[in-house]
Amino acid sequence: ALLSHGTPLSTHKRTSRPSSQSTNTHTTAMDGLGDMDLSSLMGGAPPGDEFSDDDIEYEDMEVGDSKDVSISQDGGCLKKVLVKGTGEARPEKGAEVTVHYTGTLLDGTKFDSSVDRGDYFKFKLGVGQVIKGWDQGVASMKKGEKAILTCTSEYAYGENGSPPTIPPDATLLFEVELFSWKNDNDLFDDTGCVRIKTLKKSTAYGFPNEIDQVTVSYAVTAPDSDVAGAGDEIVAPTTSTFFVKDAPFLGLGAVLKKMKEGESVRYKMRNVPGGVQYLEGVPAGKTTVPPQVADVVVTLNKHCSVTSICDGRGTKMTTVDGEGWDRPNDGATCVVSIAVAGKETLLPVESTFITGNEALCEAVEECVMLMKAGETAQAAVPRECAGEFGADAKDGNVTLTITLVSFDKEKEVYTMTNAERVTFGEDTKVMGNDAYKAGNLILASKKVRPRISQIIDGCLPIQGPDPFLFTPKSTKRRCGSWSTTRVFRTTKNARRRKSNSVCT
Repeated sequence: ALLSHGTPLSTHKRTSRPSSQSTNTHTTAMDGLGDMDLSSLMGGAPPGDEFSDDDIEYEDMEVGDSKDVSISQDGGCLKKVLVKGTGEARPEKGAEVTVHYTGTLLDGTKFDSSVDRGDYFKFKLGVGQVIKGWDQGVASMKKGEKAILTCTSEYAYGENGSPPTIPPDATLLFEVELFSWKNDNDLFDDTGCVRIKTLKKSTAYGFPNEIDQVTVSYAVTAPDSDVAGAGDEIVAPTTSTFFVKDAPFLGLGAVLKKMKEGESVRYKMRNVPGGVQYLEGVPAGKTTVPPQVADVVVTLNKHCSVTSICDGRGTKMTTVDGEGWDRPNDGATCVVSIAVAGKETLLPVESTFITGNEALCEAVEECVMLMKAGETAQAAVPRECAGEFGADAKDGNVTLTITLVSFDKEKEVYTMTNAERVTFGEDTKVMGNDAYKAGNLILASKKVRPRISQIIDGCLPIQGPDPFLFTPKSTKRRCGSWSTTRVFRTTKNARRRKSNSVCT
């Protein structure tokens, strides 16, 4: 009962905060609560602009020091240090902190204690999951610090209190010990790359991969906390284009894979002792040795997605993004423009072909199948994959610039009527026979096999009893290692054959 009434979860009404953000993060189950309305304990402090993403400077305090740590400096949260913490870092907004606490009234009456239960208490800092005094008081603490937070009623349970254990307008004392925190801004959970502040947000879609090409602006300076060289320039503002895997230093390549085009972020990077050396490759700047900690501002100006094609022997890089999400399917009619680097366009500005018929070379067809309408891509492929476009290549590699002007997808089989499937099947037979007669067995197999499966799997079932169904004595025909069993289904006007495999 003491736990349920005295836990430092806020008593503000849920109407002050969307229910989707109202979450009780206590690690212990609340038993024996009777008919108590838990919603009053789950809403968190009302949202406001006080606890912003901006940096908040806290003074270092010695054991026995007392200070108002409320952001408004209105005496709402006084902190007295019992045990000094270690290091310089403090938990940031959004970090999941782990603490022990004991809560008492001013007369010494204990109303709750995670220490007595032996269960740590975890919550997200600064997002309203706990009372206002905790959000602001714990944010001022360092790892290992133990302090007493004196919270006025405005920073605790307000004028109503939390009956029966906490009276109205009660000022509360919390002895809090901060053990650790996990920061959402700590990108790799090793303190090596910490997002300090987002300078510019982005609504772009997708993150760069190792093989993607990016255009990036970045600068490296000594950290603000380094008094000896605060703000000293290490790497001057630089704009460069490179593949992510070839980033100038390890930390830059790592954070780029978590950024979107147009985004700008300030990071705190460091070489983790015994771990990843995120600043490896950064020059020494004005100092005699390369930095171990630095502030890095990164802006992702342009992201060109790169995809492996031609069985890994070539790449497709998007230079101009297309519209929507749809892409050509097998049998789509496409209008394309193709140019070879260093040459005149070999095809008319707009050339039409049907995918899947090998009308154009492997590189072009594979690229087009991955593109959206209006997209322009650059394909870097070996000469043997470029067909006629690589005839005069001197170094064995060809770079093609391909624009998918427009396309009309072939109707999907599952959307066809049975009559349309019959026509589709006839067309498939003709294409397969033509490829077979031309000696292109691979194309014949590629065109026929999947289409037959689509036709059979997509056939509409006959409604009601089928008086024309008959199953003659099963016949099996051996062909190499294949075995085919046929079942015949007839109607007055048509006979369809269903097979569990195809035998050519």
